[in-house]
Amino acid sequence: MTKIIERPESITHALEFLFHYIKDEKEAENVRKLIGDKKVVQVMRGIDPQTFQPILYFAIPEEGKIFFEWMKFAAPMTLWTLE
Repeated sequence: MTKIIERPESITHALEFLFHYIKDEKEAENVRKLIGDKKVVQVMRGIDPQTFQPILYFAIPEEGKIFFEWMKFAAPMTLWTLE
């Protein structure tokens, strides 16, 4: 999905990515099983504006696919950290 931001001098195209939000320990365990030995990529860190809890955004690289097609997740840092 692309968002277009028009300005008097230029036009900016911003890509939007969908992240699956990991809401509890059970979902976190399922994602850990899915990942297995793969190395995940940190996309960014953020803050939940309602709870002010830090959130980690990460993706699972998939050989032969572009970043847009990778599975992406977001999780509170109490449930997920990158070693």
